[in-house]
Amino acid sequence: MKFAIRTIVLLLVINVVLVYMQYIQMADAWDAQESKEHEVYSQEIEVINREHSLVVRHTFENLGPERAEIIWPKDSVNRKCDTENDASCSRLNESLIAFSKGEEETQSITYEIPKKAANKDTMFFQEPFAAIRNALPETTTMHLTDETNSGGIWISGLNWIGTKQMEMIEYSLYKGDGQITDLYWQKEVLPIAYKGNALTVYGQNLDGESYEGIDQLLTSFNVPNLTVVQRNRAKDLHSDRFVITGQPPQENETPLLKKAIRFRYTIPENEILTGEIAASILNGSPVGTEKTKKLFTDLTAGMTDEEMVSLRESLQSKPMGARLHAAMLDEAIGKVADMNTSFIRNNLQGSFPFLFEDPRQIIVGGEPKDNIASILKDGKKYYPAKELFAQFGYDVTSNDRSLYVQNDDEMYRFSLRDPFYVHEDKKHTVTSMPYEKIGGRYYFEENALRRIFHLIVQEKQDSIVIEQTVI
Repeated sequence: MKFAIRTIVLLLVINVVLVYMQYIQMADAWDAQESKEHEVYSQEIEVINREHSLVVRHTFENLGPERAEIIWPKDSVNRKCDTENDASCSRLNESLIAFSKGEEETQSITYEIPKKAANKDTMFFQEPFAAIRNALPETTTMHLTDETNSGGIWISGLNWIGTKQMEMIEYSLYKGDGQITDLYWQKEVLPIAYKGNALTVYGQNLDGESYEGIDQLLTSFNVPNLTVVQRNRAKDLHSDRFVITGQPPQENETPLLKKAIRFRYTIPENEILTGEIAASILNGSPVGTEKTKKLFTDLTAGMTDEEMVSLRESLQSKPMGARLHAAMLDEAIGKVADMNTSFIRNNLQGSFPFLFEDPRQIIVGGEPKDNIASILKDGKKYYPAKELFAQFGYDVTSNDRSLYVQNDDEMYRFSLRDPFYVHEDKKHTVTSMPYEKIGGRYYFEENALRRIFHLIVQEKQDSIVIEQTVI
């Protein structure tokens, strides 16, 4: 019998160890996946403009040995291997959805982009080029051959190197860093009015100096070239790397900065706020909506000039295309200030002031509580009422007059208007309100937890332990 019990216990221990090891491996894999940045490659794109379509020969260079999934343009047809090019497509699988594992670093494919309703003055091709999933091109070279002799100018965001007119065709060469998403053509030929480190502007009779300030800001973002086509009576068209507009230069600054930040980082689609705050930090002044401008003002007011410089340098040091979301931006802010904050996360859906959090783990009943953080305000420490009191079996509710903390046995009622509370039918006057409403939520001050609720709050080096008084 004892042997059977020992065997069962041993099996249980082994099972627990195996589960724990599996958990650690999964956590490590998740951490690795979260920390991994985009794979990179180079690309050379040959575009032939014909009457009814664009014919594209697309060569991917410096591919890694792992499987690489191809994102084909949704409107593309005649997808196939490029057998006419020196670069092979030996890794292209039969279903044409990926390059399989292999050592060949250069692979080529071809496809066509049908033209929609003809327009004699402009054409806009949205996302006409293939890409590799979870990867970004470091450099792009585009050869554009126009067999229609339509003339005009082609805009992708890449730097224009030159154009050569031949008997039956016109050939243009473009080069630049990073990816291109869209392609635009217009019949009207405009000269380059300004060429800077990060900005190219096409237009007639423009004052190039009016764009120097924008160019300097974009250069500080360390992004590839962006292009502005300034033309009269133009309906504004915005792509990732270019703007077609009739607006004056000062009206283009904010849209260009937003494009730069979206190009610089990979930001979730539902976190426009994160991108605008990051742009404001890099810019040194607010960019975006009125809410963003206020949050940036709050951020700069709560940090020193040296901390803001360190925060800007931290964002600038991230590689091109690096992931950036609210939690990561909060972490960057907290790191330079040597504190924690949930400022960006709290403001994605609501309105919350810029406050730091005590970085120590909150422990209640011997268990760490990740949903509870102590915030610091005006030299005092506050705890979220609903989350904290729930650990001790209390509900927290309120109306327009009172705040209630209660369970089946007792109730605390705090006036929202006057400095007093009621406990067990006895009124207690206080010199100041023991709670604050912050970002739509109620928080209780640490000393009030001890004095009113008789909780034991022990601050240790790495944790804050909160317990009920044992009577």
